[in-house]
Amino acid sequence: MPSLITADEAKEHLRLDDADMPWLNMAIPTVENAVILWCGAESRLYDANGELHECVRLAVLVELARQYIQREGPQQKNQIDWFMNGYSLGPGATALLQPLRCPRIA
Repeated sequence: MPSLITADEAKEHLRLDDADMPWLNMAIPTVENAVILWCGAESRLYDANGELHECVRLAVLVELARQYIQREGPQQKNQIDWFMNGYSLGPGATALLQPLRCPRIA
């Protein structure tokens, strides 16, 4: 699978310096995989022309930012409640990806 975002895009989005690159290099593929799993299939990330939906790129960046800020886990009760409902991505990424998600109920 080709990368959905580059390390340079993530570094710019998060306004990080080179000291954070080891974390980014570890986190980017993990967050990308979480996005794919949340959507249900890698094919759902692309339009009919095989182009990556722009909302996917932004969702990866938004989720990466949330993961970076909350490296130790959610600190506020409302954030903890979010995960008690079974969501694996934060609200920002979820909102961006909702139209692409494969229905789970038959």
